[in-house]
Amino acid sequence: MRTEVFVIIVVTIVIGVCPAQADLVFSSGYNTYDDSYGYNFEVWVENDAILDVLGGEIGKLETINFATANLYVSDIDWLWTGDNSAVNIYGDNINWLQLMMIV
Repeated sequence: MRTEVFVIIVVTIVIGVCPAQADLVFSSGYNTYDDSYGYNFEVWVENDAILDVLGGEIGKLETINFATANLYVSDIDWLWTGDNSAVNIYGDNINWLQLMMIV
């Protein structure tokens, strides 16, 4: 009984300390995001990855660590970019934009 309680407490702490960070993470290479992905609450593009967004809905799109996102046709609720990343917007519906500048 005592071991079970201890395991439950440890699992609860680990889940609280290490929550899932994103629905999709593109961390290298050249990638394409389109309607086939459906709706994703959070998408990260990081570490020199390139992502072409050709459709679909994204809750939050975040680019970091020299990543590039090319936005063509999609619905993005929140676009966050920082850490020397680039976002090229050719035609998109973006509700909220946050740029992080490091000086």
